[in-house]
Amino acid sequence: MSLAEEKALGREDEEDAEVSEEVIKRCRARGKAILADLKKNNPKAHALAVDRAPFSAGLCARRAGKTYTAVATALATGEAKPGAISIVISLNLKQLRRLYWDKGPSGIQKVAKKFKLNLSYHNTYLTWTHENGSVGYLLGANDDDELEVIRGLEADIYVIDECKSFPPERLRTLIVDILVPQRNSRRGRIMLIGTPGHIFAGPFYEATCRAAVHSETKRPFCVTANTADQWGRDALKDRLWSLHEWSLSDNSSQPWLWDEALAAKALFEWADDAPSWLREYLGQWASGADGLVFRWVVEMAKGKVTWVPKPTDDNPAGLPEEGAPWRLIGGLDFGFEAPTAFVLCAYSSKLRQLRHVFDFSKSHMLVDDVADALKQVQEIYGPIEKIFCDAGNLGKMIVHTLLVKHGLPVEKADKKEKKDYIELINSSFSRGEIQIIDNTPLSHQLRTVAWKFDTDVAGIKDKLARKGRLREDDSIPNDSTDAFLYLYRGSHHMFGTTETSNEPLEGSPEWFKKWEKAQLAKARKEFADAPKNRLGTNQINQRAPGFVNAALARGKWKQSIPFN
Repeated sequence: MSLAEEKALGREDEEDAEVSEEVIKRCRARGKAILADLKKNNPKAHALAVDRAPFSAGLCARRAGKTYTAVATALATGEAKPGAISIVISLNLKQLRRLYWDKGPSGIQKVAKKFKLNLSYHNTYLTWTHENGSVGYLLGANDDDELEVIRGLEADIYVIDECKSFPPERLRTLIVDILVPQRNSRRGRIMLIGTPGHIFAGPFYEATCRAAVHSETKRPFCVTANTADQWGRDALKDRLWSLHEWSLSDNSSQPWLWDEALAAKALFEWADDAPSWLREYLGQWASGADGLVFRWVVEMAKGKVTWVPKPTDDNPAGLPEEGAPWRLIGGLDFGFEAPTAFVLCAYSSKLRQLRHVFDFSKSHMLVDDVADALKQVQEIYGPIEKIFCDAGNLGKMIVHTLLVKHGLPVEKADKKEKKDYIELINSSFSRGEIQIIDNTPLSHQLRTVAWKFDTDVAGIKDKLARKGRLREDDSIPNDSTDAFLYLYRGSHHMFGTTETSNEPLEGSPEWFKKWEKAQLAKARKEFADAPKNRLGTNQINQRAPGFVNAALARGKWKQSIPFN
């Protein structure tokens, strides 16, 4: 192991004297073998693993060895330094377990077996312990409770995986408010790793895209690893993000994947700048909202689909008075490992609008927890007209419990014809009928939920839809958007009210009676005004009295009646 590798992995400041020299030597040799294997398969990924900068980021294509890089970094750190702590974090703990724990091809247990690491495992808490006393953790970050678990856990390396899946503000909270303050005592490293996403905002975008610049200095948040930028800044000295990039072609352990990628490019006739080619195979940020399920991002740029509430004591939701009365309506999507999501909206038939008021998303909620949360929402915002719930699987029992035991206005959601209602929502976004509060769990999912297809062939979405094969990408969380879809079906904002009129239908007998009465009143008024309009004066344009005109046109009287 080189001196640079030793410093990057923290060996130079080891303090654990209880581990025997023989164990320390054996562990370091294994750590060196892990890094050598990573360097052999992907030198660019190896450079990320041994980067000494406190803040580093890896941007890569899919199937380019991301998971193996993260696992190798965490295990090599544990083997190199007795008593080290390695933490791997992802938004979705269930997916993290599948890829990193449950015998994933590049997971902790597979790599440990390959290099004969003497690890012990705790399957419930997803932790592992090295022979030299080092420990590692797999942790989720999907809600505030999971973030609190991470708070206070000092570590030598924090690896944050699948960064594109994080809501930007949650990732910023994790990095700025939790990891940065607690990394100092162990001089720990924070390493972001992931593939490009659809959200051109947030810490991961800033750390991996040179086009993202500071609003005041107009300089990027990142610099290429081991180099200085045009302003003389480097990652180690200036505490910037040290950027590492690699594509599918750099994964030499599976060279056939690049051959398949080139074949796909030719098959689908992708140009060199096709978004799918750049994003999925080259690991570069590329715009393109065609694959998104919802049009909210597109319409947001036009300023049509967002609003900022201005709550008061009398109006806690901050809804505009001109739309009153506003009626509250909710959508609830049940989960346990996957989050339970609730979305609250208000609709106005007068304005024909549906406005987002509040939402939450949280894992491991029991039925009573959900009921308490809904009651708290009602205490703040007022009575909810109806809450539409997912009644699939055990949802029917939960709906019954919320209704009977807790007296909540819940109703089974209609889940048929989902794609049709998605198109109706998109049409409402285009007309500006739906207003969403930004920087919320719902707004994040509206930005990220995508269809599951990886080509830019013209009309591919329509072709899949006609064949009944158009599906949402199940790797992207959609619990909040599903809850929103449930309540949208029950919203009556599209059934706007019109001013009622007492006027009879034109051409009806009642209308003729009213018309004749008006004509009689008009004639009487003209007779009364006749002395004021005497004939024979020298006034220019003097009108004759109405009765004179009526007498002259008496033969045409019936022709003056409409519809005669």
